[in-house]
Amino acid sequence: MENMPLAINLTFVGITVVFIALILLSLIIYVSTKLLTIKKSGQAKKDAITDEASILEIDEDEDISLGKAISNKPDVELVAVIMAAIQASMTPESQCRLVIKSLRRVEQSSPVWNRAGRLEHIANKL
Repeated sequence: MENMPLAINLTFVGITVVFIALILLSLIIYVSTKLLTIKKSGQAKKDAITDEASILEIDEDEDISLGKAISNKPDVELVAVIMAAIQASMTPESQCRLVIKSLRRVEQSSPVWNRAGRLEHIANKL
């Protein structure tokens, strides 16, 4: 019975220290994610400026206009097929009206062996 107040005091001090450490840890994670998103958004703006030539715009009259000539530009039929696939994959209950504003080619960032493995996996599933 003599050690009971000491045990209660030690319990409250321990709980307080743990919660303060958790709060500090969550603040450190929050600040680091904010700093990383600021750096990534700055680099994304630079990438957007460099990729400006590869953006494809499709008007209502189905004209294809490019800032610079690209040898493998997608034709209107390919865009229609992509749009049909997107609409088919959506649930029938969704009343979304989709409009393709722009298309751009995304650079391959994964290694060749990774892409080959994915293609083989997809082929085995068919």
